Amino acid sequence: MKTPQRIARDLSQPFGMNSLEWRVQQVGGTPEKIWIRVLAYITARDIQQRLDEVVGAFSWKNEFTTLPNSIGDGAMCGASIKHDGEWITKWNGAENTQIEPIKGGLSSAEKRAWVEWGIGRYLYEVDNLYAEVISQEIYNNKSTNKKEYTRATYKDKKKNKDIFVYWKPPTLSEKFRPQPFASKDIKKNIEKLAGETKTTLDELLLLYFGVNNVHDLYKNEASIVVDLLIKVKTKQEDKKDEK
Repeated sequence: MKTPQRIARDLSQPFGMNSLEWRVQQVGGTPEKIWIRVLAYITARDIQQRLDEVVGAFSWKNEFTTLPNSIGDGAMCGASIKHDGEWITKWNGAENTQIEPIKGGLSSAEKRAWVEWGIGRYLYEVDNLYAEVISQEIYNNKSTNKKEYTRATYKDKKKNKDIFVYWKPPTLSEKFRPQPFASKDIKKNIEKLAGETKTTLDELLLLYFGVNNVHDLYKNEASIVVDLLIKVKTKQEDKKDEK
């Protein structure tokens, strides 16, 4: 059975760029230099797929109830995971949306509830993202891959006319992209340092990351382990010198 640390770690992993959906938050600038601020989000299907992969299709569930009347029309979602025979539930809610109000409210409540478990929470740290913007003229060029772009409208208030521009999502920094697994060289280095310092590697990995095998470490996690083992080795060497 996976440890709680392992489940939390796996649920909170970033999604690939192809899984993200984008919407325009704000359009601004001047007619000569238009900018578009965008937001990234995931769908309920992405969340469900992640849960199936991490805890299994029979070990999670949603339950819904209405928001209290004092808050407004909408839904509360209880997001539950079964661990060690016990259901653990975290709640969050959302008001009904303008388009497809009930369906939208349920979906928003579900996504917010699973953020409580860490799924997609990193997206709240991703702000002030600006899309790549091109003009209608460049978009019409035969060399432009039109499938990559979405149309947006800029309102030229001085001339009282709409200007159509096209945008595509920015590339997120490495911190907000799926982490690759550690390389073979890093894994060998970890095992070497663990042997030199007589560190019980399985206990260390379980404590910090909920895994019991160096081969399950992501690149960033492996770097943390290496730094930790180097510090242990340095302290051990310092003690020997004192003697």
